[in-house]
Amino acid sequence: DKSSQYFPQVSFKGYSNQQLNVGVEKIIDENDKGIDYQIFFTPKEIGNLFMNVTFESYNICDSPFCFNVVPKVVPNPVPPNQMRFDSSFCGSNITLSGKGSVATKTSGGSSNNSSVLGTIPNPKTFKVKILSTVIQMDVGLAPKQNFEPNGQNYGSCGWFLYCGSGSLDTSCGAIVNGNYPDPLNSGDVIEVKYDRKNRTIHFIVNNIDKNVFFSNVNPDDLDLFPAIDFNSQTESVQFEF
Repeated sequence: DKSSQYFPQVSFKGYSNQQLNVGVEKIIDENDKGIDYQIFFTPKEIGNLFMNVTFESYNICDSPFCFNVVPKVVPNPVPPNQMRFDSSFCGSNITLSGKGSVATKTSGGSSNNSSVLGTIPNPKTFKVKILSTVIQMDVGLAPKQNFEPNGQNYGSCGWFLYCGSGSLDTSCGAIVNGNYPDPLNSGDVIEVKYDRKNRTIHFIVNNIDKNVFFSNVNPDDLDLFPAIDFNSQTESVQFEF
């Protein structure tokens, strides 16, 4: 029997105990069948670590041991107030990436069968960048009520800018004030500004405000969320921060 203060001598090939922050813990078997020793350490260098363990000057079986030490990667959490696409209100033909900041229609062909909402209601402003070269999507705001992730919403639910022509698009009732004269292009950034009190939604493209907006929107005062209605497969957009 060994006393409670007894620990085996542990040696290390290429490293000292001080470099590794080594500790040895004695583990007593509850059935009194013997005593185990657990060796634990915290390396301060990355790479391959070789550890030769001896007990009473005898090499332990399989010693020396080799460990590959790599840096611990701590994931960057998404800030709670940062806009993302909502996987709970996302069509089955859409793939989300970039921690939810990118939405891409990856299946479903050329049909209005793929839509997605953002996570934060009633944003005063948000920006979306067009990533794809195929551009037939609608960008705007819509409520969760009656929203169809696997359908089209510009004709039944929400207020949108149709990127394929630059025109405003809705069937929900509102006054249309102006249109952009040309279709949008890959790399264009659309800023959507929502004034809930005055019931207006403005659309600004590439920081150029041409006073294109809806007025008298959202008569039922529902919570509105950023919304994308995709048409063609491969269309893709990204939230800008």
